[in-house]
Amino acid sequence: MDRVTFEDVAAFCSRFPEGVRVEYKREPAHIDKVVASLANTVGGFYVIGVRTDDKNMPMLPIEGMPSRPGIEEQVVQTAQTAIYPAITPAVRVLDVPGKPGNVIAVVKVPESVEAPHAVDDATRVYVRVASTTSPYHLADVDRIDYLLRRRHEPERRREEILAQMAERSGYESRGVLLPMDRLVERAEALKATRSVELVRDFRIVHNGIRSVGTNRGQREWHFEADTHGVVFFEEPAVPRGQFEDWITKEKVPFVNLFEFTTPICQVLNTAAYLLAGAATNLMVRCDVFGFRGVGFIYARPDARLNFIDGGGAIANAHRCDDAHISVSTMAVLETLAGRRVEVVSEILRDVLYAFNWPEPNDLHDAVGIALRQKSLI
Repeated sequence: MDRVTFEDVAAFCSRFPEGVRVEYKREPAHIDKVVASLANTVGGFYVIGVRTDDKNMPMLPIEGMPSRPGIEEQVVQTAQTAIYPAITPAVRVLDVPGKPGNVIAVVKVPESVEAPHAVDDATRVYVRVASTTSPYHLADVDRIDYLLRRRHEPERRREEILAQMAERSGYESRGVLLPMDRLVERAEALKATRSVELVRDFRIVHNGIRSVGTNRGQREWHFEADTHGVVFFEEPAVPRGQFEDWITKEKVPFVNLFEFTTPICQVLNTAAYLLAGAATNLMVRCDVFGFRGVGFIYARPDARLNFIDGGGAIANAHRCDDAHISVSTMAVLETLAGRRVEVVSEILRDVLYAFNWPEPNDLHDAVGIALRQKSLI
């Protein structure tokens, strides 16, 4: 989408009428219905700023619509808040040559494995139909049943693949999981650069690649990338150290930001390279095992703090009560490079809840500092 030009859009409009995979609108309207119906069918494009005739054919030359701040944000926010499950489409806003102050917006919506997506408070499901006068209709019961079955099959297959990867890794605890829609075969090229540790020494396994290595803390990790679109990483859950609680005299094991920010961003960086060029949504999932009873000491990495006296009490107050923490968030591959801090922060925010930490006001800044200190961004 970053390389799409106005001339590309004009050529597209001259060839394709409105239908199953294409929707034209003069102004942003019915965003939720249009985006959901495309995702529920075979995906497609929603072009805003293009007038149509009485048969819904694009009218050329394209005049566009008046430019105003926030067009891209309006589309994305509507798709994320008015559609269930949420969708994050790719959006590009382009100036109209010869029409100062006018723009068009191109919205790319992939076919979704999470369909059916509902609108109107999750009460209506729309699908695309081969009609130039009414391109989206309410789905019937059979269609909704088909979409649900289509959703469950990739989920079942994904979990099966993850289970196979986990079995091969040999660890009893679980780490970071990153399932995705597609995996681009770029492991050899990435290996040749020697810039990404996780695939420096890999071997071929059924439907993908895997590698095993040791980080600087001498903890072995296991990495796999599967052709079905699953990227998987785990390492043992090991506390950073322990502090004595000066009140109870108990020695309390603890972790901090780096136990989570480093592995999550390592996987995001590797997956982004392997999937470069693919237009897809990502589901980033993090599973944490083995930290029950371990405390979390939260502090900005650049802060000069002395926990010799109070570290044990802080860790004791923020112990994890859960044997298993599972959190996830959605991201768009095309914008991932610029949003790594946000994605890691979203994951870590939910992880911190399990350690009795409400979301810190400076979490975003703290994550950014932690990732820069490890040269991950």
